[in-house]
Amino acid sequence: VIEQTLSIVKPDAVERNLENRIKSFFKEKNLKVLKSKKVHITKEEAEEFYKVHQTKSFYQNLCNYLSSGPIVVMILEGEEAVSKNRQIMGATDPLKAEEGTLRKMY
Repeated sequence: VIEQTLSIVKPDAVERNLENRIKSFFKEKNLKVLKSKKVHITKEEAEEFYKVHQTKSFYQNLCNYLSSGPIVVMILEGEEAVSKNRQIMGATDPLKAEEGTLRKMY
């Protein structure tokens, strides 16, 4: 099934100029980058985006981080794009991410 999903290049990766490497990595894994835009969101926008996590201990730190600098938001498309994006990204904790995933590499 062809799906679309959202992926975000976080502030530290943007600051390290990794967005093109990350886009290329998605393309190598057969996900098309349909749209890509660099934006700087407010803390309020980050809080709204991550609202599902508002009761979690990491919520405020996550919102502060996401709004701390420019991010790149991308719409990806491909076969099973949602699950493929999760596999490509790797575990949320970079220390637990498998070799070859974006979180492990960057």
